[in-house]
Amino acid sequence: MPANTPPLPHKVFTTTNIKSQIPLVLDLERINYDSWRALFIAHYQAHDAIYHVDATHDSPIAKPVDYVWKNVDAIVLMWIYTTMSQTLIQKVLKDKSYARDVRLHLERLFRDNKEAIEMQIDIELRNFTIRASTVTTYYSKIQHLADLL
Repeated sequence: MPANTPPLPHKVFTTTNIKSQIPLVLDLERINYDSWRALFIAHYQAHDAIYHVDATHDSPIAKPVDYVWKNVDAIVLMWIYTTMSQTLIQKVLKDKSYARDVRLHLERLFRDNKEAIEMQIDIELRNFTIRASTVTTYYSKIQHLADLL
């Protein structure tokens, strides 16, 4: 490439609608973090942004004070926020956060509470009765709780 050719824009600037790429809404009640995370990891890698959320990957732009790095990180951060439930956004939204900080917060929120969530689902599953539900509704609820476990 000749010296006077401007650099190509970063790949993150090509994504205009993250919800078309990540159709899941991350939610504490759905406990869908593993699926959401798998989709995001693929998306980060495809857009050369994995270093914004995973410290095991080296950043090609090493300084967070760099203008391009900050812009890319802000876009990655918005991808994360855009695919979260309103309740979850309120739990993790902080001023002046980097994408990696929010990703680590989500990891702790979903992984550190895993045993407590499993116990809660197990109790709900054991105590769930048909009551006034239809058989289909009852079966669907039992199946949903079993899938969560």
